[in-house]
Amino acid sequence: SGDGSVRGVSFALFLVEDWWSAEDGGELELYGSNSAHVSTIVPPVFNTLLMYDAALCTSAVKVLSERAPQLAVVGTFSLAASAVDAAKEVPPPVASEPRKGG
Repeated sequence: SGDGSVRGVSFALFLVEDWWSAEDGGELELYGSNSAHVSTIVPPVFNTLLMYDAALCTSAVKVLSERAPQLAVVGTFSLAASAVDAAKEVPPPVASEPRKGG
């Protein structure tokens, strides 16, 4: 597209205790594109990796539990649109012939 926008994938790896429940809070809210309304609520589930479009807005619900902290690793892998377009122009690799013994 060449418009300079950024494309990417965001992630959250939930490291909560395996006894964590909905009453403990800490959900991740995902908002749809150009929306002020929550489109998806994702509960923190033990040892779960969530991946979603980096263009989406998110919000974390307050942790209500005092039994343990909610731990998560979060981040974003992004790539400028111009780099994505350039990568599309690279020809696919060509298989080479196996080398003859020697």
